[in-house]
Amino acid sequence: MKTSKKILWTLMLISLLTLTACNNSATQISEIKSELESVKAENSQLENELVVMEEEIVSLEETITAMEDDISATELEATSSSSGPSSSVVNTSADVIEAMNNQDFATLSTFIHPTQGVRFTPYTYVDTVNDVVFTSAQVANMAVDPTLILWGAYDGTGEPIQMTALDYFDAFVYDEDYMNPQIMGFNTTVHFGNMIENLETVYPNGDYIEYHFNGFDPIYEGLDWSSLTLVYEEVGSVWYLVGIINHQWTT
Repeated sequence: MKTSKKILWTLMLISLLTLTACNNSATQISEIKSELESVKAENSQLENELVVMEEEIVSLEETITAMEDDISATELEATSSSSGPSSSVVNTSADVIEAMNNQDFATLSTFIHPTQGVRFTPYTYVDTVNDVVFTSAQVANMAVDPTLILWGAYDGTGEPIQMTALDYFDAFVYDEDYMNPQIMGFNTTVHFGNMIENLETVYPNGDYIEYHFNGFDPIYEGLDWSSLTLVYEEVGSVWYLVGIINHQWTT
């Protein structure tokens, strides 16, 4: 009898423990489910906030782009003046830039001054003694002429710039997409480096257009700026190219 009671009490104790464990497990599962739902809700809220932030970023980027366009337009207007080149010079220069972009030297040669030719200046300061001058015929043959020419000296090293006309064109004339510049300057210098600007002294009767980029890689903080200036002089009612000046950061 005593043994039966012990067994009964043991069974009751086991049942009680089992029920308690089940209740605890159910409670834990319920708590986990509740936490999961809370995390899901929080995650959903964060996703919604992220979408809103992304939309705000897109809106801000569009605003920045619009402001940059306004600034460029304002700068372009500011660099234009009543003393600027005539519309025929602007149109001529557009044709010249297009010919350069296409490396169409036959067309480019038709814009070269018939008596003065065109002077190539590798770094801002126009050296009337040492800068190379090409005739229209020489420009027409730039793509095929294998002659090595001394164009000047490299900034910083002083090493001679000795290369073919086509290599010089690629390195010191149309080295950027000047058909689509960030800024254009009409009879005014857009960016001053540390070299002497003597363009207006050398070409007192010329009109000039500068095609300018503020820079390309943010890491250089604008030190990789680049400009191409084209100088024109009028013969009769026709404007001819007399100077091609490369500008960039120099030591």
